[in-house]
Amino acid sequence: MGCDVIIGLQTPVPDGDARSPAAAAIPPEAASLASDDASATTDATNDGALDASASTAAAEASATDAGATTSPDGSSGACGGTYSGSLTGSFWSPLVVGIPVPITSTSLTMTLVPAASAGAACSSDSDAADCDDSFVVQGGSVTGVANSSSTVGDASVGGFPFACTLAGALDCPTGAFTGGWIECIYCVGPIANGGTACSITGGGFAGTLTATYDTVTRAFLAGQWNASEALAGNDGGSPGPEGGPASGYLLDSGSYGVDEYGGSGAWSATHGVDPGSYQ
Repeated sequence: MGCDVIIGLQTPVPDGDARSPAAAAIPPEAASLASDDASATTDATNDGALDASASTAAAEASATDAGATTSPDGSSGACGGTYSGSLTGSFWSPLVVGIPVPITSTSLTMTLVPAASAGAACSSDSDAADCDDSFVVQGGSVTGVANSSSTVGDASVGGFPFACTLAGALDCPTGAFTGGWIECIYCVGPIANGGTACSITGGGFAGTLTATYDTVTRAFLAGQWNASEALAGNDGGSPGPEGGPASGYLLDSGSYGVDEYGGSGAWSATHGVDPGSYQ
C-alpha cells in the first residue's frame, strides 16, 4: 500500500521583510482589519476612562457643594445649625443678701439661621452682597438651678431655678459675634410653663453676651456674660430704666454686690453636641 506524502510549502519572505514567516503570511487586508479593531478597542477603553473621570469629578463637585452648607470653612452656610453648651458664673440677688449665688450646672442651646431667612439685617461686618454669610441666634436658651448647694452659716439655702433667652448675630467668614444679649428670670420655688416662667418670680437680670467664634471647630469660645438686675426684662434694644443705653447699667468688671445686683460669668457652645452632656 502506497503512502501519500504531503509537503507544506512556506511562502517565501521577500528580501528586506523583517516580519516572521507567520506574520508575513497574513494578508494585508486582514492585518488592516485587525489594526482597526485594536484601535476601536483602545478608543472605547479611553472613552470609558474619560467617562469614569467625569463621573468622579462630578461626584467630587457635588460633595464640595454639599460641604458648602456643612463644612466649617467659613463659606456660606458653614456656621448654621444647632449649638449646645453651658453657662457658669454667679450673681448677687436681693433675695440672698451678702453672698453671691453660684451658677454651676446649666444647659445652653441655640440655633444659628441665615439672617435673611429670619428677616433680620446682616451683621455689621457683612456687605449686603454677603448676607448669606450672616447668621442670627434663634431659640437661644439657658436653663438650670442657681445656688443649688450653697449654705449661709449652718443653714442650707434653697436653689433658684432660672431660665434665660439668648440673642446675637454672627458674621461667619470673620467669626465676629455681635449684639449678644442674655435675658433671665429666676424663681422662688419650681419653674413653670415648660421651664420658661416662674410660679413665683424671684427676680431677673439682663445684659451683654460676648464670645469669639472658631470657624474650624464650629464653636463659640471665651464666652462672657455680664448682666444687671436693673435691666431685668430689657431685650437689649430698649433704654435703661432711667433712660440712656442699657450698657450704662452694667459694671465693666462684672463684680456686683450689695445694692448693685447682677452677675457675670462664662459660656461656651459647640455645633452638634448633645445638650445632655453638659448637665
